[in-house]
Amino acid sequence: MESPTTANPPAVLTFAGFKRPPQLPERYQAATLHRLMAAVRSIQKRLPLDDSLEELYRACENLCLHDYAEPLYTNLREELAAHIAFCFIELDRAPPADGDLLTAVEELWAEYNRQVRLLSSIFLYLDRTYVHQTPQLPSLRDLALELFRAQWLQHDALRNRTLAQLMAAFTTYRRGDGEVNRARLRALVGMYIDLLVYPTGFEYTFLERTQAFYQEESTAQLADLGATEGETRANRVAAYLAHAERRLDGEKELAAEFLHLDTKAPLLAAVSQCLLTDHVDTLVNLGLDALLVRGAIHHGDLARLYRLLGRVDRLDTLRAAYGRYVATTGRFIVLDTAHDDSMVERLITLKRAQDQILAYCFDGNEHFAETLRASFEQAINARPTRPAQLIARFLDATLRSGNLERTDVQLEDTLNQALALFRYLHGKDVFEAFYKRDLARRLLLKKSASTDAEKSMLVKLKAECGAEFTHKLEGMFRDIGVSEELEREFETAQEARLSSKARGKRPATRVGPGMAGGGDAAAPGLHFRASVLTQAFWPTYAPVSGVILPAEITAYQDRFRAFYLDAHKQRLLMWQDPLATVVLRAQFDAGRKELELSCYQALVLLLFNDVTPDTALSYADIQRRTGVADDDELIRTLQSLACGKYRVLTKTPLGREVIPATDAFTVNREFSAPLFRLRISTIQQGVKESDKETAATTEKVFQDRLHQVDAAIVRLMKAQQTLPHTQLLNLIFQTLKFPITAAELKKRIDAMIDRDYMERDPEDPTLYRYLA
Repeated sequence: MESPTTANPPAVLTFAGFKRPPQLPERYQAATLHRLMAAVRSIQKRLPLDDSLEELYRACENLCLHDYAEPLYTNLREELAAHIAFCFIELDRAPPADGDLLTAVEELWAEYNRQVRLLSSIFLYLDRTYVHQTPQLPSLRDLALELFRAQWLQHDALRNRTLAQLMAAFTTYRRGDGEVNRARLRALVGMYIDLLVYPTGFEYTFLERTQAFYQEESTAQLADLGATEGETRANRVAAYLAHAERRLDGEKELAAEFLHLDTKAPLLAAVSQCLLTDHVDTLVNLGLDALLVRGAIHHGDLARLYRLLGRVDRLDTLRAAYGRYVATTGRFIVLDTAHDDSMVERLITLKRAQDQILAYCFDGNEHFAETLRASFEQAINARPTRPAQLIARFLDATLRSGNLERTDVQLEDTLNQALALFRYLHGKDVFEAFYKRDLARRLLLKKSASTDAEKSMLVKLKAECGAEFTHKLEGMFRDIGVSEELEREFETAQEARLSSKARGKRPATRVGPGMAGGGDAAAPGLHFRASVLTQAFWPTYAPVSGVILPAEITAYQDRFRAFYLDAHKQRLLMWQDPLATVVLRAQFDAGRKELELSCYQALVLLLFNDVTPDTALSYADIQRRTGVADDDELIRTLQSLACGKYRVLTKTPLGREVIPATDAFTVNREFSAPLFRLRISTIQQGVKESDKETAATTEKVFQDRLHQVDAAIVRLMKAQQTLPHTQLLNLIFQTLKFPITAAELKKRIDAMIDRDYMERDPEDPTLYRYLA
């Protein structure tokens, strides 16, 4: 059986081609070409078209399909060339006034672009086929621009006038003193870009005129800046910096709105060169100090200067000048010997201000931070030892009791600020000596404002300098703790020796005509405390002999000695009577008072218990009966009692100075004061140390340094056996923690040679050998 497919095959349709290709009507090409060119001329003359755009497009397509594209392209090019040449001839024939020239050129360019867009739509098929397949031919758009560019370059006078007027318009725009058609400026700059003449025909001149404009402006604004000073100079510099920043921001906006993208960088570089780079030295050398002095952080002027100089990569110049300012200002404070009392506070104020400037104006720049550190270090070490002494004194005043107006937070902040200055010290051993001396006084006299603050400062010093630095200071605190425990044990031991009746009574017994001690169960009228101090931890105190203490005190000393040595048989106790403090009760006509005194003050006042109220004691009598052989010490003691704030003694004759040969002293029975308990400070216990004591402390530091230098030399030579002179000096400099000169080291090396620790090589005097 046959299948349907086999029986009935599908029908196949075939088309036969034309025997001859279709022919266009006679003279069709010429007529169509004429019609298209007529349309081109109508568009150029802004006349109505006889045909629609669709018909014209089809006519162009038909000519291209029938190999008539080349004549069509040639005729179109000729029409465009003739038209643009005519337009430029018309501009030359009747040139517009300067005010209208930019308008005329902009209108010509805009109209020409409109015409080209319309013609491109009509001749699109020509562009996509014939032009695209012929690489050497430009597209219709490129052809139109090429023809316009050729005419533009031929008419030099027109081109130069246009460029000049365009530059004037941009100058007016910058000055803001006239109306500027921003759209026209954008269009004309776009014309230069489209015509490919922008770099040489516009940009070069634009940058040149921009540079000239800002050179003139910046020079005028900074003229005679050096003749001003103070606030006036600061205001002028601040105003100029604000103006420069506005100008740079304005040029950035101008470039974004009007110019080619590639012009932005050279434009901002040219403006920065004129406004900033050319005047960096003037702004920094004349303006920085003025801004810093007036505290420009509040106005942002320093931050602006930092930002602007960062744009031109001149922060190194600013950093160097900033370092010189800090170093100069700091050195002035340090070297101002007339105001030593306020040196530390002024340095803290300067440091705090510079820290704020570093954080808020210089963005915490690590290079500026290093410059600040180096400058402060240079300034604070302009005097070798005095800053270290004064920082220790400042901490003593801060940690001393009586600063009740400070909160814990404020106290901690003050300690941190002083520690910041301490970091810059080269002679930290000088600070250690004075700080230890002052800490000893605070601990022994119980004058610390806060034990927590004292220990907090020790922790800070330990973190800063290591455990070795604070070892002795920590030992002083341990001694105080042990002494308090010993005091409780001693009191318990003494109470065990007394009867229950004696333990229950603690009278305030009056002794002599006016002076009395505090009551205690161990002995009527006396309460005794002793602090046992490890000699290696505490400052070295010169032994004092011959002082005549009351029998009650010496009895207690003997009891305490026996009590202590019973538990510590191999130890040696040495009493430091001048460090003792005494609280006496005194009866005056106006009432009873409690007086906090030094040991010598108490000894002087107790002498008047053994005489009648009106008896006068001469200086010689007082010295003989107290045993105080040091005239300076006794004079200061008598001055504090008879010439100070609280005058419990009367000096005859009157005066502020004690004259041993003539002065005599009596009890001031009429003494009165609003407080019940009074502390009578001697000059030695006040804020101002005696020159003698300061010199002694400093001398001890220098002697310790010599021992450290000698030990370092021996240690290095023993390890190396032989060392050249230069290498030995370098190693010693690296080892020591305090400043020393090469000349001083040379002396110590010679001393070690004299003591046979080392010798010079017989053949090479610059080589040292260790002697075992």
